Amino acid sequence: MQLSRKAIRARLSIVPVFVLRHSDLAAGFLLFALTAVTDSDLFRTEDILGSDAATQYYPFYYFLGESLRSGSIPGWNPYQFSGTPFAADPLSGWAYLPAMVLFTLLPLVAAVKGLMFSHLLLAGLSTYALARTLGMGFPGAFLAAIGYEYSGLFYVQNTCCLQYIGVMAWLPLALLGAELAIRSSRWLYRGLWWGLSGLAISQILASWFGQGSYYALLALGGYVAYRTLLSPPGNPPLIRGRFLGCVLHGGAVLAFGFALAAAGVLPRLEYNALSNLAGGYPAEIVAQGGWSLGDWVLLLKPGLWYAGITILALALVAPLIAWGRFAVPYFAVLSLAALILTSQGPTPVHWLLYLLPYFERIHPHNPDRAIVIFYLGGAMLAGAGLTVLGRRAGTKPLFLTLPFLAALVLANTSTLFPPISEGEEGLYPLLGGWEDLYPLPLKNGLSLPVGSLLFLTLAVVLVAVYALIPGRLAIWRAPTFVLLFLVVFADLLTADRVTIGEQRHPTGGAVVIREIDPAEYYSPSRAAQFLQSRSEE
Repeated sequence: MQLSRKAIRARLSIVPVFVLRHSDLAAGFLLFALTAVTDSDLFRTEDILGSDAATQYYPFYYFLGESLRSGSIPGWNPYQFSGTPFAADPLSGWAYLPAMVLFTLLPLVAAVKGLMFSHLLLAGLSTYALARTLGMGFPGAFLAAIGYEYSGLFYVQNTCCLQYIGVMAWLPLALLGAELAIRSSRWLYRGLWWGLSGLAISQILASWFGQGSYYALLALGGYVAYRTLLSPPGNPPLIRGRFLGCVLHGGAVLAFGFALAAAGVLPRLEYNALSNLAGGYPAEIVAQGGWSLGDWVLLLKPGLWYAGITILALALVAPLIAWGRFAVPYFAVLSLAALILTSQGPTPVHWLLYLLPYFERIHPHNPDRAIVIFYLGGAMLAGAGLTVLGRRAGTKPLFLTLPFLAALVLANTSTLFPPISEGEEGLYPLLGGWEDLYPLPLKNGLSLPVGSLLFLTLAVVLVAVYALIPGRLAIWRAPTFVLLFLVVFADLLTADRVTIGEQRHPTGGAVVIREIDPAEYYSPSRAAQFLQSRSEE
């Protein structure tokens, strides 16, 4: 039966209404579908795994799941170094729920794929939920989720270094739980959201106990302080009420977090006290690595540290047009502080934080790891910038000049940031031979790839078109945003895939990432089979 044009238009007209009413459900479905499609290992026999994951994390997780499946807690690993403590090992996966559940219930190959997929999806969904809770519209929140989930450090390290992933995947959920608890007036709901935030903190402690956890706790503590003392939601209480709220929410989240993490934290504290690193690294090797100011441009160039050039452009705009909304002051300070902390200092930020217990002993050992909390701040700022441009550019068209100015600044950033000088100690000695895997010759200045500049130009133009569409033509905003999303998504995913490809086929140095069939890779060799056959003896 053929439909008239009027009937077709009537049927199509319900689509924007449905998406508008169910935008969050649609966003969740889209994030799930995109993660499934872009996680190329999910439907293949092979997996792209980094050396650390293949030789350390997944063997540990397999032993953990095997032990739990047999009904025992793996306190001791008899298969390494003639026996070594296992539950007390901070990299064992003990107390890290995704590893415990997946590797207990699923075969090895399915568990590996499931863990990589769940990390990506958790980061995207929790970032979107946090942005929506703070008041961002669907486009801004979705852009923030994509910008965070597909940032270079998160997407690439998901194949390799799972301690980074454990912090980055759970950090948005920790902030989301704290935000919902602060907004709640009923104690039952407060307890629920404290527990959610505490659960996220417990998983961060289980995955990277020490430096990474310290950075995450600082980020969470700063957020609670901002939302209770400086910018409380609803009717702001008096000073005394704000202070009590800060103590209440901060203390409750920490209580839930450390209580849930106790089974993993306590054995590791005892183990550390008995090790040769009791109290921290020796004084002669505490200070190691770190970024210079010139290394900040690594965030602009496709590679391991890439944050997305469009994401950074919108992030620069957000403090100028959205200050005081969507927790923009907090995320701006968080991002800047994270960049400052990547250096050895001294800076006022270092002096202030060195007043905290043990931070001066922990942080100087590879301080560039503080970048792990930068990417969430940048993505949230980008979402806030797009949201305000979409809402206010029609009445304040001068706002549209800001993305173009930000694009010009980023495109010419080599003139704003001094590149690493010849022979200066910077990022590269820290990588220990990996510098050949990342062709980022900053010594001769930064020249952004043509592809990145093209993506940036298209994105800025689409942002302007999206913001200028009047309300009576709002139906055309959807396809414009889809094009904008595709440009940002293509930029990030292309950079991620190229980076993984460079590590799989380096021009020099060691192979860091390889494509393997886990079932074949972990099958016992003949020597291992012989030892297994004689294990009873």
